[in-house]
Amino acid sequence: MKRIVILLFAVVLLVCCTKQAETPEFVQEGQPYVIEGQLTGLPGKGIMEVHNAWDGWTPLDSGVNRWEILNKAKVKRGQFRIEGRIQEPTYVFLYYTYIKGLHMGTLQIRDFFLEPGTITVTGDAEDDMKGASGTPLNDAKAVLKKQLEEFPDRKVELLTDAAMRGDALALYTMEHDGIRTLTKQQLLQGMDALSSPLKQMDQARRLRQDIEQYDLTAPAKDGSGENPPYIDILLPEPDGTPLSLKSVIETPGTRYVLLDFWATWCDPCVEEIPNLVSAYREFHPKGFDIYSVSIDTNMDRWRNYVRDSEMAWHHVCDGKGNNTQAWQDYGAHQGIPLTILIDASTGRIIARALRGEDLQERLSSLL
Repeated sequence: MKRIVILLFAVVLLVCCTKQAETPEFVQEGQPYVIEGQLTGLPGKGIMEVHNAWDGWTPLDSGVNRWEILNKAKVKRGQFRIEGRIQEPTYVFLYYTYIKGLHMGTLQIRDFFLEPGTITVTGDAEDDMKGASGTPLNDAKAVLKKQLEEFPDRKVELLTDAAMRGDALALYTMEHDGIRTLTKQQLLQGMDALSSPLKQMDQARRLRQDIEQYDLTAPAKDGSGENPPYIDILLPEPDGTPLSLKSVIETPGTRYVLLDFWATWCDPCVEEIPNLVSAYREFHPKGFDIYSVSIDTNMDRWRNYVRDSEMAWHHVCDGKGNNTQAWQDYGAHQGIPLTILIDASTGRIIARALRGEDLQERLSSLL
């Protein structure tokens, strides 16, 4: 009986979603756009949703945030077509919500610029790095990505040029690669060059704040100047005992501490855990330690995950998600996982965003 009830609930939910897809939810103004999709590997039956990744962030009372859904359409044999209008280009995520048997799931399919014209989304559903094509911003983004891959020695030059475009690609570039590579002065010049509508977006205002905060917790990008000191953190461990970052750094015998921002729901974070486990096992006897800050809102899920994992280092979380003060202090809005390496002897930040082999190589050279 329970199985039948669950199945009926799932069918009703999918039908409701499909009906919504056929009837536009929003009164749209501006220039027309079309998203034409042909994807392979989509599980079950479902709908495709366009989520506003820039000005659509909506905090919920539950503590779990979500994006505003700009449009949606049902998918038939991997094909879908989404039509609408947009006043100014924005950055979006394409999500697929589906039902397969008794299982309901959501997949992030692509991220791209929503702009006037016909946007084409093709390939395998799991290839979320492919993006989209067919419109000026999306094609320019693909060209820039290819140039960065082919000419790594020209990275600063290419990112500087992209940051000065004044369009949505400039804002995206500064938000993703630029903030980690370009100087504060270059980034602020790029922000000043943005078109007036882009400057008024919440995303642009947040990015300007992030640039200022990021500069306080990032090593000198051009190799000159003094590295910034770490900002202390005081948060509860799984058993509720407060633990400060300072106490870990000042523990006798500690030489380097990795400040790690993550969450149990973050797939890239979970994928990075084996690398952290390996680094901890190899270098902890030599003076290396890890202080992991989770931005989970489900405290029980976080506690259980830490308890059942091989992550034998320090873990803290206050259940406030993105609103935790540590997240604000370290300008971590560019996403997780985020790692910050601190020299315990000086209390200064010497590296940021070290992952995988890069972390192993850096620790090998230091220890």
